[in-house]
Amino acid sequence: MLSFISNSEWPPPRAWKLTIGGALLTLLAFVATTEIILARRGFAPTVHDTQALWLKERERASALGKRALILVGASRIQLDIDLDILRRTTGLEPVQLAIDGSSYVPVLEGLAHDPSIRGTVVLDLIPGPVSLERQSSGASHDFQAEYETSADGKIRWPTYRDIDARMSDAMRNHLINYADGGRPWDAFQNRIINPEATPQYLSTFADRSRRADYQRVKMPDFYLSRVLRHLGNPPEIDTSLPADRLAQKVEDYVSRLEPTAASAQTTKGLVDLERTVAAIQSRGGKVIIVSLPTSGLVHEADTRRFPKSLYWDRVAATTSAHAIHSQEHPELSRFACPDGSHLDQRDVPAFTTAFVRAAGLGLDRSP
Repeated sequence: MLSFISNSEWPPPRAWKLTIGGALLTLLAFVATTEIILARRGFAPTVHDTQALWLKERERASALGKRALILVGASRIQLDIDLDILRRTTGLEPVQLAIDGSSYVPVLEGLAHDPSIRGTVVLDLIPGPVSLERQSSGASHDFQAEYETSADGKIRWPTYRDIDARMSDAMRNHLINYADGGRPWDAFQNRIINPEATPQYLSTFADRSRRADYQRVKMPDFYLSRVLRHLGNPPEIDTSLPADRLAQKVEDYVSRLEPTAASAQTTKGLVDLERTVAAIQSRGGKVIIVSLPTSGLVHEADTRRFPKSLYWDRVAATTSAHAIHSQEHPELSRFACPDGSHLDQRDVPAFTTAFVRAAGLGLDRSP
């Protein structure tokens, strides 16, 4: 007769430890090996630009008071401005609050309503009608809403999820396997076994600034894809055409663009913008509105659709903010954007220095 021991364990605890330990060692070996391969192929770790990171910077904007130099807008001001040069040349503390692909309106409105915002705000204003009608969705809406919830004065102790997320982000920001929001298996499939994978051209840093290396992208394909996206990907343009024929199609399309009616720029939009500017400046703050450089077909499309005389000039004439259009400053207009919309990382330091001069933000070094 078979006998069983009721308190026996199978498999033994030691076997479980060996199994788990072996799995962990295998995972670590996989990650270490892929990190080496990715690094040799030119890939690099990059910070994941999360809501938590934006909230951290938004808190700094309020805490810094008069010392804050707050950047608001979208991808252009994230890519075109060097925060270290701003810090060194202005004596102020830069805070990057721009959100790629999202409206500036919720962020600017939030700054205007916050009595602790008494520093300098730089708003990147893209060509087109100004409207401060607040949207009910989008990253900037969600980020600002979360900030307002967290800033209501109630003490909130960090939860396990908060701590775990911060620890995970801290680790992932230093590993190439997690670059651009991916995971080790994604990196293996898309960047190791894929023979056509090229190193990422875009890098994000802990201060939320970004740099673009356009020597790492295939031109003119990348440029044309950016122009098409800027135009809203018109369905009548066949994107499967060879690059030379596609370029001609895009050029023809842009050449036929007509100005958007001047009535699109409502008086209410201009009044609302000035209201936010006045609110910040009434507390001793300063607001600078800037139109950053564009090039090629992106510039031509914007010029045709939103003539400067009908749009930007009306903003400049009705705001008490310091308005800077890159076309009106030779030291700014001389810079070219490889993709039509953003500067290459090699031009960012010189452009930032020129912008500081044009904006009158440089330190007064007179005796």
